[in-house]
Amino acid sequence: MKFKGHELTREELMRAMECETPEELMELVKKIDIEITREEAEAYLETMEELELSPEETEDVAGGGRQLCLKCSQAERKTMC
Repeated sequence: MKFKGHELTREELMRAMECETPEELMELVKKIDIEITREEAEAYLETMEELELSPEETEDVAGGGRQLCLKCSQAERKTMC
């Protein structure tokens, strides 16, 4: 994944995803010679929050959750109509 012209390694991306504050992220990317503004760091963290899965979504991805009902086309949890 590229970020401001720098190809992030998997390790760098994982560490960035662990940051909880804009300051943490800004400090981390500075170590790999990337300068970002506080606003850019905030926007990144907001995007990462939106991408996090809920426990139900995690279960769905793992294959144990919702199924699509063929009758009503709604995602039903463990039961069908």
